[in-house]
Amino acid sequence: MKTTGITLPLVLALILWPATGPDIAPPSTSNAVQAKDWSKFLVKIDTTIQMRDGARLHTEIYVPRNATGPLPFIMERTPYGLQSDAKGYSGRLNSYPELVEDGYIVVYQDLRGRFGSEGE
Repeated sequence: MKTTGITLPLVLALILWPATGPDIAPPSTSNAVQAKDWSKFLVKIDTTIQMRDGARLHTEIYVPRNATGPLPFIMERTPYGLQSDAKGYSGRLNSYPELVEDGYIVVYQDLRGRFGSEGE
């Protein structure tokens, strides 16, 4: 049996390629347990990232407080928008509590043409 290796760029392209199917309901970000106050653990950076064609994509970056050195990160691109709690922190952080507690940087980005992002 002959096997071929999948290159890293191909894997990343498949992961980051936006879904083209019909819109479906966003994943639930509510928990039965009371959500944490992420402002105690994270610093929020709300910015836009410019693409090659000039469109700017709305991006929220959550960095652990008092972080030093290189850190791992997880990035999630979403067509559903980034609903915030009363302190302005995304409710989606409740999806990755273990990673946040382990010191990961968490990045959320609205897809092109959706919510806070420009473009079509």
